[in-house]
Order: sequence, then structure tokens, then C-alpha cells
Amino acid sequence: MESYASLKNTLVQMDLYVRPESVMGKENSGPLSTGFPHGKPDITTTTAIRLLLDKAANVEEALVLLSQYDLHASMGMMVHLALSDVEGRSVVVEYVNNEMVVTETPIVTNFYLAEGEKYGIGTSQSHTRYDILNKALTEQETMTETGLRDALDSVSKDNFGEFESTEWSIVMNQETKELTYYHRENYDQGYTLSVE
Repeated sequence: MESYASLKNTLVQMDLYVRPESVMGKENSGPLSTGFPHGKPDITTTTAIRLLLDKAANVEEALVLLSQYDLHASMGMMVHLALSDVEGRSVVVEYVNNEMVVTETPIVTNFYLAEGEKYGIGTSQSHTRYDILNKALTEQETMTETGLRDALDSVSKDNFGEFESTEWSIVMNQETKELTYYHRENYDQGYTLSVE
């Protein structure tokens, strides 16, 4: 029996790729500053994900790669990168005051997990979803693919009566390198892909 220990559920919002100056009606012919003081190469979340998929074999390698870049999101949106590996390590990488913060956890929803001034910032509903997943993982340390899918379904946005929806969820078997993708809360229809 295959077992799964990481719980990840994502609400995707469209990033807007516009210059803040154009939103505020100001002209600026210079480069857009990311706000990072480190002098490292800038990287966007989408590029970071591709980099990690191509170059990192485990969480440790992913963290080393990320530490070499200043990662930023469009319009200053909150970023959580949920990383896990076949050895069983799971972390969330967040950026607080332009610093990379790593939190050891197999669970992430849409609020800051990083200790400090931003800890807990997010909706109350995202905290409720986190608590539900934490309880499920506490009661059953490893889960079958079906059990994990059902846990993700239990915290999808349609269960909370709000206007947003969970855009996608993925259950991945890290040993076989197969993932099952569920789109817009349709947990009855999964699409299985091999990423070997």
C-alpha cells in the first residue's frame, strides 16, 4: 500500500503583471525595484518552481537553490512554496520582509506560518482548513492516495460557502513519480501523470 504524508491544497489567484507606477498613474523609465537588498539575481515564483523541478532532487537542494535568488511575487502577494521529498522532509518557504523563512511542516494553507510579525496573517477560513488537515494527519500519519484526496476535498473552498474556489489540488506518489491532478474541486475526476 502506498502512503502519503504531505497535505497541500492551493488557492490560485491570477497575478497581474503590471508596473505599480502605471497603476498609480506615475511614469517611470527606470527598472522596477523588487525591494530586495541582497544583490542576488531576481526570480519570480513561476521561474522558481521550474528551477526546483529541473534542478532539485530533494528539499535540501531546493533550499540551497532558493537561497541563491531574491524571489518575489507580482504586486507583493503572499508566497508559500510547499516542498517535500521522498525522504519524508516537508517544509514551507515564505518571504517575510524580503528574507527567506523556512518552516518544517507537512501542511500549508493560505496564511503565514513563519514565526514573527506576519505569523498567522490570512483569513480565518484558511486557519480552519489548516486545523482540519492537521487533525487528519495527526489521526493518520500516512494516508493512501484516496485518503489524501479526501482530506484535500474536505478543505476545498466549496465547503466554506465563499465565492472563491480551489483551483487545483495534486496528490503525488514520490516513489513512483506519479501525480494525480484535480481541477476546480472535481475530486471524482483526477488526471494522473508520470513525472519521471
